[in-house]
Amino acid sequence: PGLWRAGADDIVAGERYSLIVWSTGKYRESEKYKQTAGRNLHGLDHGDPDTICLSYTHDPDYGEHKTYPAGKGPKPEARRLHVARFSPVEAAEKALALKQKGGIDVKAESWGAAASKYKYAADYAARIGGLSDKELLGTLHLNEAQCRLRLNEYLPAAKLCSEVLARDADNVKALYRRAVANISMHEFGAARTDLLHAARLEPSNRAVRAKLSECVDAAKKERQNEKQLYAAMIRGAAAATSPVAAAPDGSSDRDQPKLQLASTEGVAAVGREKAEVGDSLEESGTDAERFNSFNFWRRPFAPVAPAPKGCAS
Repeated sequence: PGLWRAGADDIVAGERYSLIVWSTGKYRESEKYKQTAGRNLHGLDHGDPDTICLSYTHDPDYGEHKTYPAGKGPKPEARRLHVARFSPVEAAEKALALKQKGGIDVKAESWGAAASKYKYAADYAARIGGLSDKELLGTLHLNEAQCRLRLNEYLPAAKLCSEVLARDADNVKALYRRAVANISMHEFGAARTDLLHAARLEPSNRAVRAKLSECVDAAKKERQNEKQLYAAMIRGAAAATSPVAAAPDGSSDRDQPKLQLASTEGVAAVGREKAEVGDSLEESGTDAERFNSFNFWRRPFAPVAPAPKGCAS
């Protein structure tokens, strides 16, 4: 009994392939329908649902019980309408229950499952309102941030901490965990700023001071590595552009192997050409023909025609 569950065609993946078409009509647009069905369409769950009946494509509370597949998540409007079904008191109960379940997952080091529960518990906490909203919502965000750090999801962790700091700028846990995320992303300047702020708020906090020292050392090491890399790049550029000693004929030393190879091939070619010409040189008629036969690989030599009589030579 409880919520009507669409079920899943693939009970392992939690995906439903069939299309559900809801009926429409004047009754659904009436105030009576909105009052009776708008808040709680299918009734409340009595205990946790059987997870085999959950479908991530249809159930907006899927993430409260199971971790969404990679790249999947609830439809935002469906999730908003689902949370809006609960009164502030009921929402507080849901948030606290999910927070407790998340703590169990943390003890089991199931970081993904815990992060999911804290994430969707925050949806209910945001509906509570009042001072408890600020306290509970901040705790849930920080708990999720810690799980994201364990999952090496540093950017989401930093964003969660920033949400807490937007409401409470002096929250030491938020400053510390955002600094941890920034150090992992090599954002040492931002991390140092947060840790210095946290150290001023809690001078005796050893974890903050240890992380500040780690941050400073990591920043120095990165600067040294950058200097070494830059020096190596400069040396490489200088070697590539250094002048090369020129040979007496104007060619450079690095061209000598190519020139020697070309010279050797040229001599061999001349020998072959002389052998092919052979006796034809002796049978050539004019000096010009003999010259052109021997030097045919060059530009042909054109004999000069004798000047006509009466013209100046």
